[in-house]
Amino acid sequence: MKRFTPVALLALLIVPAVAFAAADRFKGGSDDDDKVKVKFELKNEDQIKDFTAKEVEFSCNERKDFRANPPEFNKVDVESNGDIDQEYKINEKGRNSEGDKVEIRFKGKLEGQLDGKKKKYDEGDGEMSFDARYKTDGDRCESEELEWNAELKDQKD
Repeated sequence: MKRFTPVALLALLIVPAVAFAAADRFKGGSDDDDKVKVKFELKNEDQIKDFTAKEVEFSCNERKDFRANPPEFNKVDVESNGDIDQEYKINEKGRNSEGDKVEIRFKGKLEGQLDGKKKKYDEGDGEMSFDARYKTDGDRCESEELEWNAELKDQKD
């Protein structure tokens, strides 16, 4: 019969605790458009990962207006006072509703403030906007600037 040393037993107890540690998940929406949903994970007190906005409405110069899920913000730095300010420019290739190949250049801007007590953030709010330019025909589509809010949700949600 093998015996576990105290160090080995401690290691067995620590590994599952670390494995089950989860990022804080935030969910919310837009004050300006109740169809828009936002969610993100707080990787640690100084970085947001995977900030997504869904069902954002775009108004276009030449196309019919549409709703879309713009690309997510992968990494957003959080200042020591909770401020966030991030932009991106991304080229995406895909197909339009007629099946034609398209290339779109997305721009995204995210600003806001995370709030909480003693560096434990439990809510946030701010503004976001998106721009989509079709490289194939030059059409430009823009969202309005949307106010967003989100709060910490139970990990089961």
